[in-house]
Amino acid sequence: MHQSSGRVGLGFSLALLTAVLWGLLPIALKWLLNSMSAATITWIRFVAAAGLVGLVLLARRQLPSFRGLSVKKKLLIVLAIAGLLLNYILYLKGLFLLTAETAQVVIQLAPFLMMLGAVYLFKERLLFWQKVGAWLLLIGLVLFFNDRLALLLTQFGSEAVGVLLVIIAAIAWACYALAQKQLLLSFNSQQIMWLIYVAGALCFLPSADLAPLAHLSAWQWGIVLFCYRNSV
Repeated sequence: MHQSSGRVGLGFSLALLTAVLWGLLPIALKWLLNSMSAATITWIRFVAAAGLVGLVLLARRQLPSFRGLSVKKKLLIVLAIAGLLLNYILYLKGLFLLTAETAQVVIQLAPFLMMLGAVYLFKERLLFWQKVGAWLLLIGLVLFFNDRLALLLTQFGSEAVGVLLVIIAAIAWACYALAQKQLLLSFNSQQIMWLIYVAGALCFLPSADLAPLAHLSAWQWGIVLFCYRNSV
């Protein structure tokens, strides 16, 4: 069973940094989608991250081994891989149909769902301000979609499809995060992410179109680099 490390301050700081990067990421991705497909962007992020993290692990002689792993642990690895891969591609597909603002608001369901999963699976207790934050998130989502909720429910247009894809992406990310949380008892975070990056690079290779890369400007390569750095 997972146990808290007790390093609340560090965890909060890392979560805050992640939130800032996530806030900028949809803007960058939305811009890149004008130049290349969602599958190509996702493949680039995975293959670059797999190469960098792989070199670090190789230098430290920490490449993960499946030797002696139980079936449960192997299933958790598969769940983590599937969850993050689905999150990456479905979020981009949804972002293509939505504004960056809408996509970023909806994807906030991901940490909320992870929190609920941690309470249910790991028996974690929510602090008072965590409960307040959860309610504020739900109220904020309702207010954000207030004038469009009826339209989204009655007319299944491109915006509704985009919202649905981002919601599924949020669910997939929560599954990945919960699986990773348990896998941290057997691997460190870099080992887990390397396995996911390698799997993602292999899965998205057949659908990646590398031709647009030859026509990217220096600014566009900078955006690609930023998106890649958000992956590691």
